[in-house]
Amino acid sequence: MAVTNVKTITGLRTDSCYTTLADTIKGLSDGRRIVFSPARGNWGDGLINYGTRQFLADHDLEVEECHKRDTLTALKSGALTGSVVLVGGSGAWSRNFQLSRDTAQNVAEQADHVIVLPTSYELSSLGDHYGNVTYFARDNVSSMSNVPQAQFCHDMAFYTELQVPDLPNKLWRIFAMRNDREGHDYGKYFPLNIDLSHLGDADYTFVSPLFNIVNNFDVISTDRMHLAIVGAMLGLKVNLVPGNYFKSTDVYRSSLSTNYPKVKLKSIEEIIQWSS
Repeated sequence: MAVTNVKTITGLRTDSCYTTLADTIKGLSDGRRIVFSPARGNWGDGLINYGTRQFLADHDLEVEECHKRDTLTALKSGALTGSVVLVGGSGAWSRNFQLSRDTAQNVAEQADHVIVLPTSYELSSLGDHYGNVTYFARDNVSSMSNVPQAQFCHDMAFYTELQVPDLPNKLWRIFAMRNDREGHDYGKYFPLNIDLSHLGDADYTFVSPLFNIVNNFDVISTDRMHLAIVGAMLGLKVNLVPGNYFKSTDVYRSSLSTNYPKVKLKSIEEIIQWSS
């Protein structure tokens, strides 16, 4: 039978932090050209980019996009001179991945200003030499300690708005543990584990298939932060297991725990016991 009922997912887009972010971009750009450098990575990063594009459109911010793989070419040609560059939010300011930090540093040498959209900062800021960089953090715990000048704003994934089927019947649970360097190889404990974020990548300009997959379940257990965010926005019960640094735990404390009470922080031991 075809599904006719749909529900609208709106996340945290009405939070005042997004207004602050928009005002900051408008104030610092002051009519200058704005260039958006989207996050790279898996489908979770694609969700960040999706929410970011909706945010930019809603706040009448006209941008040009420059993929991170094209950044060096743009810099060599001087294409970013006089511009304000938005570096897409991500976890790539860490020991696991450093691409966003490297990009921000390279771009800051040429652009008038760089704004790092909500990011987890395990590593320090670029320092006083780069006074033309403004930082937004997606948690108000460890990231703010590592980059004290950062301003808090929820992860851009929370800005996502879309419609999903309102399913009357769902499967019980899904295990979706990550299998990359940021994880702990927890998938080995669950025979039917699937790393959903690797079904897509950051270049995907659509996220409804990801929401539709997760929407088929009542409970999702994962150590992928953005799968937890998807589950939270869908109203599922979510068991979030920490990764190998503070990213997920601190976004849980800063955004998920207060806005999505069905999301719980769990140890892998608790999930293994629950699954047996």
